[in-house]
Amino acid sequence: LVNFDKRMVVIAGSQYAGEMKKSVFFLLLLFTTLFVEATEFSIVKAIYGSPEKTADVTENLRKHSVVIPGKLLAFIVDNKTLGADPDPGKLKYLTLSYTENGQQKIQQIRERHHCVLIPGTTASDKFQIHGAYYGNGNKWTDVTDKIRNACVDACVDNYNFGPDPCPGKTKNLLIIYSWKKELKMIRFRENQIFRHHFPR
Repeated sequence: LVNFDKRMVVIAGSQYAGEMKKSVFFLLLLFTTLFVEATEFSIVKAIYGSPEKTADVTENLRKHSVVIPGKLLAFIVDNKTLGADPDPGKLKYLTLSYTENGQQKIQQIRERHHCVLIPGTTASDKFQIHGAYYGNGNKWTDVTDKIRNACVDACVDNYNFGPDPCPGKTKNLLIIYSWKKELKMIRFRENQIFRHHFPR
């Protein structure tokens, strides 16, 4: 007996031990699928600048960062992404306040560095691909296996990375990877050539 409201399982006795084990395994798998929540990231506040001058870039960051629900939050800390240069010629930092599944956290990221947040993932010293996605906005297709198995260069299009996740919109290929203990992101726009030995 399964009660979804109370998240309760009652298993009646059976003279067939093998069937009993199969039932328990099936129910555990069912509950894992239904009740494990995907990690959600939400940007609360973003302040960018030097110790002398700062700017609130929260809205620009929300607009230009890549958010794939349950998968990642990613962006590059630079003037173009954040839409401001509060102190030209000075080294700047982004102070990011965000929530992860409702828990508020803070990170500080140096200018021209990547911010990549992936649930349960830490950066490796060696090159490692953690994920690859094809799409735009809030519609993405997971193409990680295609990228990991790529042995030749390929055009970023629906033929190589489809089906089309968002018809009528210009799409991107995003690759999240580790290199020298830092999580990084590289972007290939639609109709660009994906280089399988892309620069680190």
